[in-house]
Amino acid sequence: PPPPPPPLLCYRRQRQMCIRDRPVDCLLKSKNVLLLTDAIHYLLNDLGLKVSRSPDQSVIDRLIRTSDTSQVTFGLKVLSDVGELGENWDGWDELSDFDTGKGGEKRLLLIGSNSIPDEGDGKPQFSDFSANNQSLLSSKNIVAMTTLTFYKIYLLCQKKSVDPKAILNLIHRHPGGVFRLEQYMKSASQAA
Repeated sequence: PPPPPPPLLCYRRQRQMCIRDRPVDCLLKSKNVLLLTDAIHYLLNDLGLKVSRSPDQSVIDRLIRTSDTSQVTFGLKVLSDVGELGENWDGWDELSDFDTGKGGEKRLLLIGSNSIPDEGDGKPQFSDFSANNQSLLSSKNIVAMTTLTFYKIYLLCQKKSVDPKAILNLIHRHPGGVFRLEQYMKSASQAA
């Protein structure tokens, strides 16, 4: 029999299959930052947004713009787990260079995986950012959401024809903390 493929080749194949065939599964179940980043990139592109790698800031996983002429650039940082954040998290100093937190042309968006490993009952379970981390995000004027919230936004845009630019506009104006889709739904129903 032929020798097994090198581990990197296996990983690349797994990554390509996950993103191409099951980006939503990958988004909702994976704790691997590379797979999550690729799944989010794929789904954002599917919504018609401009997504690219950050050429000059390696700490930012992706840059997101609503169009080529957009004034606002979102810096996306993907976390393997919502519990990863904390006062002493290594990324704060590096990320502070990107986010102005004052409604400027740059806005940082953290998306953290919140899946909990399946305990055998087949029902997916999800966690949330802790109260301490929510306060920490608010104090730093940084917006975050869970992968489940991102998935709900994706569904809303795909199935209900909600313009993703409208949601990104809300995220841009968000004071900091955890973005909840319910906030968008409430403001949209009040505007109607």
